This record gives sequence, structure tokens and C-alpha cells, in this order.
Amino acid sequence: MSRLVSFKIASFFVLSLLITLPLVSSAENLKIINVYSIGDKAAFLVVNTSNNQLMELAYKDGRFTRMRPLNFSLRTYSPVHWNGEYWLLQKGLGPVVELYIYNGSLKHVKTFVNGTICAYNDLRIWWNGEEYLLTFLKSSPNDNPATGECYYPTDMYLLLNDKLIPLNVSGTMTWVPPIKEWFATGVDWFEGDKMEKIALINETGGVVFLNVTLQGLYGSEIAYNGSTAWLVLDWAEGNLTHIEVYLLGRNVARRVHHEDANGSIGIPIATWGNWPQKLAWNGNPILIQSTGILNDTVLIFNGTGFSRVGTFNDCSELTPVSVDGRVFILCMMAGGERRVTMMKLFAIKGGKKELVRTFRTSGYPYRYGVKDFLGFPAFKENNHSSLILYTSDTIMLFNSTHAMNLLTGERTPLPAGLRGRNYNVTYCSGEWLLFTKSEVYTLKDGKFAELKLTISSAGEATNGTTSSPVNTQTGENTIPLSKRALTLIITGVAAVLLLLALHRRRR
Repeated sequence: MSRLVSFKIASFFVLSLLITLPLVSSAENLKIINVYSIGDKAAFLVVNTSNNQLMELAYKDGRFTRMRPLNFSLRTYSPVHWNGEYWLLQKGLGPVVELYIYNGSLKHVKTFVNGTICAYNDLRIWWNGEEYLLTFLKSSPNDNPATGECYYPTDMYLLLNDKLIPLNVSGTMTWVPPIKEWFATGVDWFEGDKMEKIALINETGGVVFLNVTLQGLYGSEIAYNGSTAWLVLDWAEGNLTHIEVYLLGRNVARRVHHEDANGSIGIPIATWGNWPQKLAWNGNPILIQSTGILNDTVLIFNGTGFSRVGTFNDCSELTPVSVDGRVFILCMMAGGERRVTMMKLFAIKGGKKELVRTFRTSGYPYRYGVKDFLGFPAFKENNHSSLILYTSDTIMLFNSTHAMNLLTGERTPLPAGLRGRNYNVTYCSGEWLLFTKSEVYTLKDGKFAELKLTISSAGEATNGTTSSPVNTQTGENTIPLSKRALTLIITGVAAVLLLLALHRRRR
């Protein structure tokens, strides 16, 4: 009888082992779809290629903290944002677009219909850390993509948790941190150049239209510095450019400056970046006055008027960058070798420009502020271009061969797994994450380390570098996956031999 019990125990052990083995997935089984960072934590969206299971790996403080399966298909839904609590999913691009919230189950938010045929994606999404602002581009009977004649009437909404609030405004939207309100301005071209009023929108959808006069074709941008926010307007009339500056408060705008300047003046304090954000300049308003080809003068607002910073010769593009309260100017120089871009970085100190560094990089440099894209997909770096990304304390350049800190000049060669390849970049908890579909590297303090992805049978995420794999749930050292698998195999073989021996004794 004891032999029969021993036989059953050994059989059960072997069966359990066979069931457990397929549940241990190595990094080779995982395909990285994208990474979504909100600054202090990130979500790795991965697929287990052994069973096609879509999963979310939560990442924080340099390690993986949680794994959970996601019960939706990427063939049907596109993850457009992750806010740390739930996913915002989009189905379709247009003219019919469906929006969903996923937090363990799908919740339908709204179906948008009658979208434009002129845009690749009819739905634009912004996030301010609390609520979403949605803009749906509608069709017009006069749209003609073949001739470029498109109008884009819009419907706008605030999405707070799962509550959708329609807004009676249209145009361009910008979040203004100091006053904690959305700024709305623009032109509704659908009704024959009909001008929309400027408005401020609070977090609950309340709209207040401002008593600001708009003149003809104008430019309007937002700048802010600490607790102060400005609205800057400019419009041309003959050889003059009219400039007005308004101080913004909650539900109010007060004009603090007006001037007429000669020549062409533009406001570079807000640009379209990596879909889908609209950015605002973090710092005092800056103007660029063009006095000729490749001869631009930068002006900065000091609270009472615009003062001259300096003239930038031989620059085809100027980009202001704010880092920890300091103002920098990126100058992309004209000419250069084939597929090589020459650039200069200037610091603005005491109202004057100061050259920090001259450098060269491959292809066209795309420039983004990381904080303006929190929760959206990672930035893409292609071999034919380069990325310049800035945070609250640094400016980094990424290209096909190296990463470079533009403030210190420190240059770090890319790991072999990234060099000469297309990859993605995001920023989380003081480190950069660079990844392809199959490899992830961290960059911190000028050093690269490979990040290993594993999924244990217990369903918890683990990670490790090439030097020290760590169990992220307990902080204790754990056996690397390959050794664990080898241990299970050896144990399984021993169990089979024991089973055969018991079976022979029983006979």
C-alpha cells in the first residue's frame, strides 16, 4: 500500500512539473509593443509569443513590480494612452472612431461619426495629468483632399474618469498649468473664415469667453513661468507686426503690453510635436524676428516689454528649450554634409546668448519636451534622423550610434543591440529606456545596462540586468530564468527515474 501511495505522489509531482514548465516564459518569448511612461512609472505593453497573450508589465524605480494580462486584441483596439490607472483605447481612425476605457474590462465611452476624410486620424487627445481633452475632426461637404481644400470643423469634449463633457468651443487647445485651465482659440473654417472667441475652460468643463480682440490672421500662443501665465498674440499688417501680451488668470485676461515692430516676427513658444500633443512654452514668452535669410534676432519678454537677446546667423531653425528654469536655444544650421546636421546649443544668461556646444548628428533632429508627452507612446528614433529630448534637468541627443548629454558633452556609444537600428526612447524615474521589439536597455549616469524581461509561473514580473537579476516583489536575489529552467529539468529527470524505480519494485 505504501508503494502505491509513493507511486501516486511521484506521478502527481511529475504532472505538476509538466504543467508548470510552459508557464515560465523567457525574454525570448516576449515581443515589446511599446512603453508608456508617466514620469515616475511606466507600463511595458508586451505580447507573449508562445500563447499570443497581451500583457502589461508595470515598471517603477528601476524594476518591474506587476504583471497582468490584458483582455483586448491589438488587431481591433489601439492603446493611445496609459495614465497609471487604466488604458485609453481607440477603435478605428475615421470616419467612425470608437473610444474605450480598459481597466480589467472594456467600457465604451463614445462612438464618433462623420469624421473628416482629410486626416489620417480624426481623434486628437490631450492629457493634463487629471482629465483628457478630446478633439474630433468632422467632415465638411466642401472637403477635397485632392486639391488640399479641407476645413476641419470640430467637436470637443472633456473626459474625466469615465464622464464625457461636451464643450461649446472649437479650435486649438492648450493646458495652462499655473491657472489650471484649458486655453481654447482658433478658427472654425467650415463657415467661411468664421473667427472663434478665445476661451478658458476649467477642469469640470465650465467655459468663460475672454474679452480679447482678434485681428485678421493672427498667431496665439501660451507661455508660463512658475505661477505666471501669458497669452501672446501677433498679426501682420503691411510691413508691421502687431504684438500684444496678456496676463492670464482664472477666467480673466489683462493686457500688459502692446507694440508694433518692423518686419516679420514669429512666436516659437508652441509647436506641434509627436502626435497628439499641443505644447506650451515653459518660460517667459520668446519672439523670433526675421531680418533677412538666415538672420534672426531672439527677443524675450521681461514682464514689461521685449528685450533683445542676440542675433543668430546661419540658423535655419531656432528652438527655445527650458531646463530647470534655464533657457537654451537650439540652432539648426543650414547646409552640412549629406544626411548630417550641424547644430549649436546656446544658453541665455543675463539677457545675452552664450555658446554652450557645437555638435553634429545624423539626419533631421526631432525635438520634444518629455513632460509634454506623459502617458503617450515612446518616441521613435530612425536611422535617417535623430532625437533631441529634454527633461527638467537635461537635454539628450539620440541617434544611430550614440547618446549624448548636450549640457555636459558626455557621449555614450549605443549598445550593439541598438547601434544602426531603429529603436524607441522614453524617460522614467531618472533613467532613459531604449528598446526594440526584443531588447531593452537603461541609460543612467552615462552608462547603459541591459534590462531582462521574465514572467514567472506565479504571475509576478521579474527583471534583472546582466549582472544581478532581482525578484522585484521581495527584493531578494533570485535564480536567473535559464538556471531555474535547468533546475526544473534536472528535478524532473530525477522524479522520472524515481517513478520508474518505484514502478519496478511494485512489479
